[in-house]
Amino acid sequence: YQKIATPNRKTRDLVFEDEEPDGVSLTPEEALPKSKEFYGKAKPLAEETGRKEMIWSSLHGLAFVEREAKNLPAAMELYAQAIDVVLSMKGTEENPDLLIEFLRDKDDLFAEAIDVCARLYEQTNDPALMRKQMEYDEIYRNEVVRANMKMASLSYAEPEKKALYD
Repeated sequence: YQKIATPNRKTRDLVFEDEEPDGVSLTPEEALPKSKEFYGKAKPLAEETGRKEMIWSSLHGLAFVEREAKNLPAAMELYAQAIDVVLSMKGTEENPDLLIEFLRDKDDLFAEAIDVCARLYEQTNDPALMRKQMEYDEIYRNEVVRANMKMASLSYAEPEKKALYD
């Protein structure tokens, strides 16, 4: 439904593959409420299972719907919640799959949240929104670097270099 609502958007949804919907004939205007309905149903189910990637995905989907509906304050709140969940999904060297999942698809979430900050700033001229934009950009870049460093797991023969790396 999200894809139907925004047919020109190239999605990299964590949960669903990028396949064309089968047998669904809706206009984008009809699909957006359906997207909200089903992401809304997914959120409590995700919370019940405790799967953070599902909670994040449902919050991100709901935030996207609010953004498309131009309900920017609601979208901002949902993006902030989704980002908090994402930031709690820290991987370790022992769990590289979680690190890969962490890196995958986060660009949409952060880019959309930054966009909402920019749109709200245009409306309000609130400098906190400019700071939030920069913060989200910095968080995303830092988390990508951090996760990549853990995945690289460099090993140095010289103890001084190894200590520096650690």
